[in-house]
Amino acid sequence: MQLLSTKNSAFAERIQGFIIYIVLIISGSGFLLFEIHVKNSISSKPAAIITIIALLIISGALIQILLLHFTAYSYLNMYEDHIEGKGVQGLKLKTFSLKLKEINYITISAAIGGTKIYIHSASGIFKVLTDKNIAEKVFDYYKLSLFK
Repeated sequence: MQLLSTKNSAFAERIQGFIIYIVLIISGSGFLLFEIHVKNSISSKPAAIITIIALLIISGALIQILLLHFTAYSYLNMYEDHIEGKGVQGLKLKTFSLKLKEINYITISAAIGGTKIYIHSASGIFKVLTDKNIAEKVFDYYKLSLFK
């Protein structure tokens, strides 16, 4: 019997994450435009530093948007004796099915774009994006299952 599912959870958090990263990209672009505009009036070292900061902001935000996009397709279905779903492992979205006894431990962390559940097992670490309430329910049920 299915106890809970993370499918279609954290939609609002994902939208919030995308908006924040888009704002970062626009900010980084603003730095670049500022650097181009004042390049002739300041020395090359501060201009280079501004360029590096802008490129770091833009590339970091783009990477985070890609990771948020990957995790948006992740989900977890929890049953009485096992969990299954799709989780990000490295840079790939992988399907998994694990008995609760095969899980070494579960951690959760708050992040921009939602709460992430990390499922640590012998076959690797799977990241699943969800909202905070469901993540806490998964964590609590897993803790209770340890004493069965």
